[in-house]
Amino acid sequence: MKSWMQTELTYLSLGDKRRDDRFRKIVEAFAEHPASSVPQASKSWYQTKAAYEFWKSAKVSEAALLESIVQGSAQRAGDHRLVLCVQDTSNICFGGSSAEGLGYLDHGRGKGMLVHSSLGISEQGVPLGLVDQQIWVRPYEQMGKKRTRSTRPIQAKESGRWIRGMQACQRVLAGVEHLVHIADREADIYDLFASERCPGSDLLIRATHNRCLADGGRLWERVSQVPAGRCELVIELQKADGRPARQARLQVKWAPVRLRPPSNKGGDALPLSLQGILVEEPHPPGGTPGLCWKLLTSLPISVAGDALRYVRWYSYRWIIERFHYTLKSGCRVEELQLRQLASLRKALITFSLVAWRLMWLLYESRVSPQTLCDQLFEEHEWQALYSYHHKSFIPPEQVPSLGQVVRWIAMLGGFLGRSRDGSPGLKNLWRGIRRLQDLAEMWLVFEKGTYPHKTSFG
Repeated sequence: MKSWMQTELTYLSLGDKRRDDRFRKIVEAFAEHPASSVPQASKSWYQTKAAYEFWKSAKVSEAALLESIVQGSAQRAGDHRLVLCVQDTSNICFGGSSAEGLGYLDHGRGKGMLVHSSLGISEQGVPLGLVDQQIWVRPYEQMGKKRTRSTRPIQAKESGRWIRGMQACQRVLAGVEHLVHIADREADIYDLFASERCPGSDLLIRATHNRCLADGGRLWERVSQVPAGRCELVIELQKADGRPARQARLQVKWAPVRLRPPSNKGGDALPLSLQGILVEEPHPPGGTPGLCWKLLTSLPISVAGDALRYVRWYSYRWIIERFHYTLKSGCRVEELQLRQLASLRKALITFSLVAWRLMWLLYESRVSPQTLCDQLFEEHEWQALYSYHHKSFIPPEQVPSLGQVVRWIAMLGGFLGRSRDGSPGLKNLWRGIRRLQDLAEMWLVFEKGTYPHKTSFG
């Protein structure tokens, strides 16, 4: 069976077959050993030096690397009628790096760069792959300067990243029938809603402004006046910022609205016809602040089920935050010791593919737990895993399910697997994957009498 990397990078073209092969080897090494340093994952000085030289080479195009990854995502997304395109921005801090050209970050501490990623997500909540990624640096000479309203076009501003992300998703996923672009409150800008979109492309944005309506009044006062009890929804809230994971019972209201253009847009700006959705948790657990989402969408709402579906789609926005968390904590990109900004940018793109793969494996195992694991793992990998957990040298005749194998891998990473522990998480998974490859190699040594030059994760 071909390794997953050969299939994933079908469209890889860096101008030289040797460069293509090197990139595949680098990604495969880190997919097998996430959370490892470059020397640890590479396993030899020759392979370590080759990875550093690859990222440093001017012949390796950053655009070509990203394009090869997003084309793999597009191929996978083509099997879906609907794809949710979730965007978010994150700070990448290289506080201990000696690389030149790094800039200041949102919190004003440390140095690094910003990354704005767009993930394609299925309607079931499975990440389908990276669709766009924008990387930039804020120059230190601009730090501390007061930002005022500018007459520059939106595309020339940093906030234009939301529009660029939407346009990139529409280009890459042109073969998908319906795209829904999802973003948090930073994306609540008039220019994004007013931007031209392709047919079958909609917005679902969490609002931060209580905008004026074209016929008078304010947006959220209008929506809140809708009678209560129209519909309710129960969703699973993920653990975040000291808040434990829990179920939330939500009350959902909605109303069609026409938003008045901001005064600085001039007389040619037109009102925006959208739907306002107010999501509130009327009875949160004692001492816990209730959830409140205020959403603006271009999607039509004709029945209660439409509004509930859109709220559930928005709940998947959390996945993009988990992607950046995996990139920084699971792949440890902020610990890279590269001396050139261009090298760091290309390494970040490389690790983005590794981070997505880890996430996809976890979420796919939750949505399709009964899938046979031999579609994703080599035979010696799952046999070594089974034998380790069952203390047996005789593997089963029946191939285990994906859900079971992912659970075993997570247990290698510290997941206890008790009935009250629920499903394993990303941290246990990336720890377990690293141990799995060591087990798989030893399985081949002792059981098969051979030692692989390389193994493949998936």
